[in-house]
Amino acid sequence: MDITSYVSGITANISNQTAAKSIPASTVGQGYIDLANLTKTNIESVNALATGNTLALSGATTANTLSITNLQTSVSGLSSTVTGFTAQIAAKVNTSAILVTGKNLLNPADLNVAVGYYLAGSGALTSNSTYNTSGFIPVTSGQTYTASPSVRFWEWYTAASTGSSISISAFTLTNATLTAPSTANYCRVTYNNSTWSTSQFELGSSATTFAAYGNQIISSLIPSATIADGSVTTSKLVTGAVTPLQTNFIQKGSNLFNILDPDCAISFFVNYTTGVLTASSGSYNTTGYIPVSAGQQYTMSDKHQIAYYNASKVYVSGDNSTGTTQTVPTGAAYVRCSVSTPNWSVFMFNTGSTALPYTAFQYQLQGVNGELITTQAAPIADASITPQKTTFLQKSNNLFNISDPNCAISYFVAYNTGILTAASGSYNTTGYIPVVPGQQYTMSDKHQIAYYNLNQVYISGDNSSTGTTQTVPSGAAYVRCSVSTPNWLQFMFNTGATLLPYVGFQYQLLSPDNGTVSAPNPGMAYPANLYLLGGYQNTIYFQHTVEKWKPYNFTSRIEGNALFINESNKVRITNPVTEGTVTANLYDDNFNIAASKSLNFLIGSQTKNNGTVNIITIGDSWSYNGSYLAKAVALCPALVTNGTRHPYSATTLNAEARGGWALNDYFTAFGTPNFGFTPFMQPADPYKYWGSTEFWSQASTAITTNYFYGNYVNASGFSSSTGLRLSPATNDMMYDSTAAALKVYNGTSWVTTTATTSTFTFNFAKYRSVWGITQPNVVTIMLGINDFVNCTTKAAAITAFAAYKTQMDTVIASVHADSPAAKFVIMIPPTFVGNPDNDSGNFTARLSFIYWQIRKLLIDTYDNRQSELIYVVDAGSAVDPDYGFVANYEVPFQDYTNANNTNPATPVVETRKVITNSPHPSNQGYAQVGVVLSAFIQKTRA
Repeated sequence: MDITSYVSGITANISNQTAAKSIPASTVGQGYIDLANLTKTNIESVNALATGNTLALSGATTANTLSITNLQTSVSGLSSTVTGFTAQIAAKVNTSAILVTGKNLLNPADLNVAVGYYLAGSGALTSNSTYNTSGFIPVTSGQTYTASPSVRFWEWYTAASTGSSISISAFTLTNATLTAPSTANYCRVTYNNSTWSTSQFELGSSATTFAAYGNQIISSLIPSATIADGSVTTSKLVTGAVTPLQTNFIQKGSNLFNILDPDCAISFFVNYTTGVLTASSGSYNTTGYIPVSAGQQYTMSDKHQIAYYNASKVYVSGDNSTGTTQTVPTGAAYVRCSVSTPNWSVFMFNTGSTALPYTAFQYQLQGVNGELITTQAAPIADASITPQKTTFLQKSNNLFNISDPNCAISYFVAYNTGILTAASGSYNTTGYIPVVPGQQYTMSDKHQIAYYNLNQVYISGDNSSTGTTQTVPSGAAYVRCSVSTPNWLQFMFNTGATLLPYVGFQYQLLSPDNGTVSAPNPGMAYPANLYLLGGYQNTIYFQHTVEKWKPYNFTSRIEGNALFINESNKVRITNPVTEGTVTANLYDDNFNIAASKSLNFLIGSQTKNNGTVNIITIGDSWSYNGSYLAKAVALCPALVTNGTRHPYSATTLNAEARGGWALNDYFTAFGTPNFGFTPFMQPADPYKYWGSTEFWSQASTAITTNYFYGNYVNASGFSSSTGLRLSPATNDMMYDSTAAALKVYNGTSWVTTTATTSTFTFNFAKYRSVWGITQPNVVTIMLGINDFVNCTTKAAAITAFAAYKTQMDTVIASVHADSPAAKFVIMIPPTFVGNPDNDSGNFTARLSFIYWQIRKLLIDTYDNRQSELIYVVDAGSAVDPDYGFVANYEVPFQDYTNANNTNPATPVVETRKVITNSPHPSNQGYAQVGVVLSAFIQKTRA
């Protein structure tokens, strides 16, 4: 190593250099910049020199080693200081000590920041333009933190995942201080949108002066002398030696498994006892060497055999147990995992004890301001290419997107601060519209506007005193515009000095010669099998099956069999007798077939009866209504319902139904007392969990019609005053809501336990054991209305479905582990959830578009898996979109009488249909679902 190239001045009379050398601070600064700009680096390690060792001389051609003994003889005094000198260099050029994160831990550029959302409990987000919510901020248990200045909600998490929520606290828009719980590793904080640009999250018990998020150099740690400017050059470094692991600006994504790793072994499994690969005849593949840390927990989505290796990739140990979460043994540096072939393309291996939603292997590039830029080693992820990156999608003249989630209704933007201010309904503010410095833009309405840089930090603004044409200032990348409420729906913002005619925000698809072309046809989604009930009228409504892109330009038909009658919006099959294959066709406005699918009509006979069929129904308010379950019981001989709750309109039946619930709620051990109780989440043996005391104290006294507490089968077994179980057994467990602690019955009294909800898992077998539920022949699940109601785009629905699928797969596996012969039925929820004219104001057009995406994802994921006893039943398309929902008939407006001109004495009052209680159908609409369920049960009875 050529020391003269690294330390300026050392060659001058080296025999006299017995004191530790100092290095100028300016030199360290330039050296750090040079290091950061290098594309290939490998810092040579510093070795302590002892008697008899040799020192490699970089660039030497002959005799390139020098004995330390000789060096001591010829260089006076060097032997006593050389070790300390090299150690000093190593310590002083330690960028991790010099460069640290600033006091403000809130990174506004974090990918998980949710602009226009607040925390709503259980880790969920709810849309509201008044608030913004931070990403997952790392915290240390026991440490005290302060959020300022305008705080609304604060939630703790065990992992950077919405499913790992611990608790939430609410505040009244003021500085807030909390201490991290013992199980907390992350937190998220909701701030008021108006103070977002000055929001801060810091360590300590009091708020200090605001500082922007970013790294800081600790000047006191910079020595007075350092590496000379420009002394570390590319030639000094070994080519390819700097990997992403040696940088502080490249981070791995959640998934540590790289499917493109050349060490992946296709059709081989790894032997857990030897670490040797063995041929698997196509059943398994094995990952490459995934780097791991000893003592760290990791979770994998699929588990066969795994083997650990040391840093030299020599086998250490292995595991073949069923647990998908593993703690890395001492001495291990790598792991290889055998993965079943069907799960290979979606195999997930992530840090921590919680399975995260699938993402492809990728590296995240951190920008100079802490923002994350994703780059992938795996194929490009879905929806990762935006229209701006294409040559064939062109924006319309209007650059204002009224559907931008950053639009702020009833707020104006202050031109001198860029902060949103309540406008009492007079104004709305656009999202961040991309603009180009020096370019002119014209708007159709002008109040106040504000410009921001690439990080959406305020630069400057302009008030209403100047014109509607503006030139973008230097440094600006975005603009937000306040628009008067009457002009909001027709607001135009276009490039140039002339206002153009109004058009909506949209993208146009360009042909190769830059001519516009028509949009692609919408999709059509059916499962392969449609179940019909013999001796009964069955109906399939097309509006549920077609993607709501251009719903009125496309015509659906089912063709190829005389078994049915086609109508304009449905196919009606009365008293089906003969099974057969038909074709569903979708015609465009030129009557060309835009999409087509072959379907099987399968018929279940009403009279078939081979003994009792036990069914457990899991669902939300559609199931809690009970009408479709009651219809199935009326149509299916010997159908017995099971569960811990009576549906409110069928109180002689049993089910597992909770109004307002999503699938994730069934995975929340405690939930909120007024929201319901999940019986499936159970701790490890020998404990049995019976729920929370606050819930049961309410449920034991609730009238049967109470939506949240009513109709629980076992409510009488709990004290109305304490909520505790009246006849407990040893190792019974409950959550004491008053004490905020888990308690266990020890045979004589309830005592606090150290167990936590992290030990709880979805356990269908223990659910049946605790609550005395009969083993089922059929388990149905119909959820999704509440799971995806807040998705506003197709991309958001696809992302949300990944987590939904993970939990659905867990439910299926748990059911089949307990009841291997049970048929697991995924009932597709409806796509159409009521006419756009509805008294709740629901945006049903968008909901229908989102729910169709979920319909297709469910079919693509779970259809044609009958060999695994997994069935898809199309319940949603059975509900009449017009007459299956409750409606009021109203006059168009208050003073409307429609006087009869020919006979004014006898006015004719016309009314219009308005859906009530959307997205819930009428009892008759629910009963239509029951017909489809009955057809499935009768067709598949053993």
